[in-house]
Amino acid sequence: RAAVLLVDEFFRPMTIFENRCELVRIRNGFHESAATASGYRSLLLNVYFDGGLRSVERSGVAGSGFGAGSGSCELHLALVGEVQVVLSGFLSIKKRMHVVTRYLAGEFDHAADKKEVAPAKAG
Repeated sequence: RAAVLLVDEFFRPMTIFENRCELVRIRNGFHESAATASGYRSLLLNVYFDGGLRSVERSGVAGSGFGAGSGSCELHLALVGEVQVVLSGFLSIKKRMHVVTRYLAGEFDHAADKKEVAPAKAG
């Protein structure tokens, strides 16, 4: 219930004009038809933030995108961020899943030293 209130009373009412933020996507992992990884569920919210124009000092460095010379220019700052709402019971699942994911990615594998392992000879 708290997650629904958070979305309905905080995120949905946000507008670019009043808050410089806007909810652009909701992925409800709690829905009965949502695919889950080992039972893990969460609510993912994508929020667009419009930071407006920012004055940035030009460095005059080639390839910097600011051109030659010095001075300042105006850049429009905007980004999309992700807010993840996770219930405490699912958080413990996620922490355990993180270790399994790292294991499956090979992060805990020990690389054999090439000097110690002789290649197998075809016979």
